[in-house]
Amino acid sequence: MSFVDKFVVEILTLEVAVYHAHARLESRTDREALHDLRIAVRRIRSLLRPLRSMNAVVALSDTAAEIGRQTTPARDLEVMIQELEERGFTKLVKPRSSRLGSSYDDIVKGTAIKNLLIQLDDWPSGFRLRGLG
Repeated sequence: MSFVDKFVVEILTLEVAVYHAHARLESRTDREALHDLRIAVRRIRSLLRPLRSMNAVVALSDTAAEIGRQTTPARDLEVMIQELEERGFTKLVKPRSSRLGSSYDDIVKGTAIKNLLIQLDDWPSGFRLRGLG
């Protein structure tokens, strides 16, 4: 398998992780969905970083960075809520949990995640066409 093929497989594997985390976040099935989404996106960015000067990589990398910026406040809020719960400050948890739900809605329905999913779907064929040459 060529480097390009291996690279595309890595990105596709992470794409599946993004879709899975997105679906879990949308349906609110677990508390780790946002964290898992962010990890998958961060790994995509890490893989793309050495090739960031290639046109086939720039747009996907930029969109992944936007997801990171958009989800950071929600993730910070998740961590704060967990800390407050562990310390017994339940009255402080409720208003933050409500705000967190709104943040999840903004992320799941936002243009940044839609753009990322579209770009991830389109990226492998464009990358293969342009290759590393």
